[in-house]
Amino acid sequence: MAPTLEPFPTETEDFATDDRISFSKTADTHLLEAEDGTEWEWLARVSKWIPVVRNKSSFAPRIENCGSNPAGSGSLRTDCHLLGVAQILTHDAI
Repeated sequence: MAPTLEPFPTETEDFATDDRISFSKTADTHLLEAEDGTEWEWLARVSKWIPVVRNKSSFAPRIENCGSNPAGSGSLRTDCHLLGVAQILTHDAI
């Protein structure tokens, strides 16, 4: 059975009291290491935690999909390329 993860805080004022969260001056964002070892990055523009992608082989194909934005606003493509992450979800999937 997979371990149950403690919910991630979604209010920035709660970040300072959560031992899993640190602030990266290099990335200028908050990072969270979950109990299962996965790493997450806070995307303040949409108030969401997104998974950190470290493996180049899994990263490359995801870049190709960043341009697909069903809302048509174009903001997902910009965020994707600036942060180097997969598509930014605009719903509460995370």
